[in-house]
Amino acid sequence: MKKLLWVTVLLLVALPVLGFKVIMVTDTGGLGDKSFNDGTWSG
Repeated sequence: MKKLLWVTVLLLVALPVLGFKVIMVTDTGGLGDKSFNDGTWSG
């Protein structure tokens, strides 16, 4: 349990330094399929 706590703390400290990128993964229809892909893309 102590190891898990330390790993969590280290990750929380490292995340702002490393940064992250938000991405969207579509299915085979891609964008423009007038389905949930387009709804997700437009927000």
